[in-house]
Amino acid sequence: MPYCPSCRAEYRPGIERCSDCDVELVATLPEAAEDEEWLPVYTEKGPVLDAVEDNLRSRGFRVVRGSVEQSGVSLPIGMVGTSMAALYTLAVPRSEWEARREELGSAIAELSGAEPGDPEAMAEAEQDFDVRGCPGCGLFFHDNYTVCPFDGRSLVPAVEIFAEGQLEPERVVVADGPEDSMAALGARLEAAGYQPEVRKPENWPVAVLSLPWGELVNRTEAAEAILGEAQP
Repeated sequence: MPYCPSCRAEYRPGIERCSDCDVELVATLPEAAEDEEWLPVYTEKGPVLDAVEDNLRSRGFRVVRGSVEQSGVSLPIGMVGTSMAALYTLAVPRSEWEARREELGSAIAELSGAEPGDPEAMAEAEQDFDVRGCPGCGLFFHDNYTVCPFDGRSLVPAVEIFAEGQLEPERVVVADGPEDSMAALGARLEAAGYQPEVRKPENWPVAVLSLPWGELVNRTEAAEAILGEAQP
């Protein structure tokens, strides 16, 4: 019976590719120790992610794919993503990472132009992508929120409320409160080179301050430092 080398699902004879992972099936699966440590080495989405994963497999690396919410320094075997719009992380066993680190870097850079980071730094950087969305108001929030400040509704992964064809949020809410307080915070962010926007959504009792998605991803630590200084 053929198997998927990524999610380890079993398929009927005659099927050649995994319907979830979109990778070629194999006749047998390698032995996998349940306590083996898997290190995240690359995070992307869509065709680039698929190409890097295929390149690593062609070189003999064992690779698993996991969502950025489930990945970290240790990644469970069998985590797999299905959305072309969502970010996913590729991970390899620590033993292979330590023995073939240079080759691993070359394989990733060959198709992506990016070098793999240190696993611990990689896990920390993935927090930049933990943006949530509110199914009610449709706004996106940084990971300092767990519920919508307007109606208290639990937030969901951003991809769950993306419009058709949407790959990322345009702006992400990073703070809320009285308009004058948000204006002052916005001025501090603007002085630091950000492009903040303060507005009061219809029927909301408070104003929200948002930043462009790209700015927040590229300079998360600096933005969070300014936001933290503004906390009472």
